[in-house]
Formats: sequence, C-alpha cells, structure tokens
Amino acid sequence: MRKPTTYIRSAFGALVASTCLSLSALPASAQDGGSGDADASGYVLNAEETRDLAVFFAALYRNQIMSAGPLVDDPNFLIGLEAALLGTADISDEEYRTQLTALSKEMTAAHVAQQDYDNEVRIIEQTRWIAEKRNNPDAAVTRSGVVLVYQSEGLGEVPPPDATVKVHYHGTLSDGTVFVSSINRGPAETLALPDLIDGWREAMASMPVGSVVDVYIPADLAYRDRRTGAIPPHSAIAFRIHLLEIVEGD
Repeated sequence: MRKPTTYIRSAFGALVASTCLSLSALPASAQDGGSGDADASGYVLNAEETRDLAVFFAALYRNQIMSAGPLVDDPNFLIGLEAALLGTADISDEEYRTQLTALSKEMTAAHVAQQDYDNEVRIIEQTRWIAEKRNNPDAAVTRSGVVLVYQSEGLGEVPPPDATVKVHYHGTLSDGTVFVSSINRGPAETLALPDLIDGWREAMASMPVGSVVDVYIPADLAYRDRRTGAIPPHSAIAFRIHLLEIVEGD
C-alpha cells in the first residue's frame, strides 16, 4: 500500500483546484485577501469577511476531508493538506488522477474485506447464540432449527400454512436490540403466513391459538445475508409471539 502522504498530496490537489475555480469567479478584490479598498465595481471583502469565506470553503469540503477516516489523525495528512493548499505538492495532475484511482480501488477492496470479516464473525456469534437457545431444557426445536420456548400454550387450533392470523409480537436481535414491536405500537396486527419469513411460518405450525412463545430463528430462516432495516446481514433473530386468532384459513 502506498504511503498516506502520497495519497493526501494528490487527493487534496483536487480539493484546492476546485476551491480555486470557485474563487476565480469572485471579483479581484475578493481574491486578494481583503485589503479593505473597493475596486472599480465597488466590491470589497474586509479581513473578517475573508476569514468567513475561508470558513465557508472549509465547511464546504469538510465531509470530503473527513471521509479519509483514520488518516485525518495521521500527521502526514496535515503535511499533505498544507502542501496542497500552498501549491507546493510535488505531483502532477496525471499522477494525481492515477494515484487517486488506485486509492479508491484499494479503499473499496479494504471495505469489502472488512465487511467479509464482520460477516464471518457475525455468523459464528449468531450460530453460537442459537445453539445456546437450543440447549434450553424447556426448548422445542423444529426440523429446520427454529427454537420455541412456550411461555403459555393455548388451547385453540394451529393455523394452517395459508392462514391469516392476528398476533402481537416483539422482535429483537441477539443483543436485545428491538427492531420491531406491535406491542410498542399498540394494536395487534393481522398477517398472512405465506408473506412471512420461513422461521415465522415454522413457528406458527407449532402454535395453537392463545399461545405465547419465544421464537429464536437462525439467520438462514430469517433474512439470510440481506440487511433489512436495523437487522444486519447473517443475523439470527428472536420474537415473542402471542397468537390471538386465526382470521382466515382452511
């Protein structure tokens, strides 16, 4: 990987070029540091206004600067930034474009590698979490691996696979983070089982009406490798489900 100073000098060459182009649109008196004397057009910037203009441009490019992430804390970052701002950076426009393209590719590759690593760690953690739930002596486990712990078992019918049901539910991640809750919203909800994730359908096949069940769903029976709202990829999830009634079903 190239040294950060090389990247910073080149990256901020573009920033300075853009700033200079913007400044070139101002009257000459606005570009000369604010002498306080009006030019032929009568336009002038005093010292305070010149500082305000500098703040404006700094704010304008702040997000781009901060996108460098940890490099912002590297002393070489400031050295490269100063060189670019003073016009002393020893890099041509062609070198700048070449190195910036290479940097972009490397940062993308690093981001992908970090995502892959995070996913691998999450898969291991989530698999371990589901295994712990299966070891609960009160747990029932479906053929596909959904874990059910009955808080109370109802005496009604079990909904058929194509049923529409009325339920209350409270969904959490393995760390307890709530990502959805009809209980928090208030009214119970009516859901069509064919529209639900596999883990929900499997749980419902073992729940008589009136049951309150804690359901632990492995990632491959939930949202798999997709990020869904607040649910990260490869996440096992949990629901407390209260099956209130079967609204429709054969």
